[in-house]
Amino acid sequence: MSEKQSPKTGTVSELPSSASSSIRQGLWDVTPSLLVVAVMVIWSAIFGGRSTAERAITDFAMPLGLCWLTGLWAVTFCLRRRRWLIGSICLLFWLLLTLGSSNYIANALGQYVRYVPQTDPASEIEQPLDAIVLLGGYAYPNRFNVAELGSDGQRLLLAAQLLHANKTKTVICTGTSASGQSHPSAIGKQMLVSLGGDPGVIFEAPGFNTDAEMQSLQEFFSKPPDDWLALTGGEKEAGDDSGGDAAGYRLGLVTSATHMPRALRLSKTVGLNFEPLPCCLAGGGGPFNPRSLIPNAGAAKNVSASFKEVLAKLVGR
Repeated sequence: MSEKQSPKTGTVSELPSSASSSIRQGLWDVTPSLLVVAVMVIWSAIFGGRSTAERAITDFAMPLGLCWLTGLWAVTFCLRRRRWLIGSICLLFWLLLTLGSSNYIANALGQYVRYVPQTDPASEIEQPLDAIVLLGGYAYPNRFNVAELGSDGQRLLLAAQLLHANKTKTVICTGTSASGQSHPSAIGKQMLVSLGGDPGVIFEAPGFNTDAEMQSLQEFFSKPPDDWLALTGGEKEAGDDSGGDAAGYRLGLVTSATHMPRALRLSKTVGLNFEPLPCCLAGGGGPFNPRSLIPNAGAAKNVSASFKEVLAKLVGR
């Protein structure tokens, strides 16, 4: 009887040991992720106090932060079990997530692609420009079909400021909506008028993208409307098809600093020369913040926008 029971007794006694081993392995797997959280939170607290530490915790609790920590756990899980191929793949995706959605990378890439002037270009305008071109893409209609500013809303504000400061004689809003409704050019004019702009000095030019907008502007300045010429003091002779810059017009271009280099490249392909008036210059260049290493959705958006400009430059756009 005792001999038959001994195997059962041995099996029962081994169960707690097996469960304990699994728990220990699980704790070792999550240790790197927990250690990263602890280090980043403490580092943030030392850097910027309690508020910065709380924001770091919030970043980790967001979807991208959780995915980042889960990816680190997956790398540890696979490598500890010598699953080198899967572990390497997990590590690659974790690194791509880090590079593609952290503010540190977004700021570094943004500094590379942005047009950053040495001085404020608006303050350098001594005589009013004949026109400033306000590129679309900064406002969108909400559910009630009322225009609201987007992330590049500073474009509109800068254009309004230049107009009210008599830095320009006219404004040309650009952009065409693919849906056929709520065109960016019309939204721009509507919002400038709502801010006190004179509708008589605000014009529109179509274009589904920056390339098409520049083509449309070239046509506008090659054969300017009579009311625009009356405002700028220009003259149009019969058969005059010369480009805007060739005709001696002084033109400014308002867009985000990230988008400015591409816009200037495309403008030169159609023979237009603009005085760059970039905006959205905030971000980056400040002291290092440990929170900037934690992935978040805002940083991912900025990385994507900057990477888009890099790709455009590589393909000659």
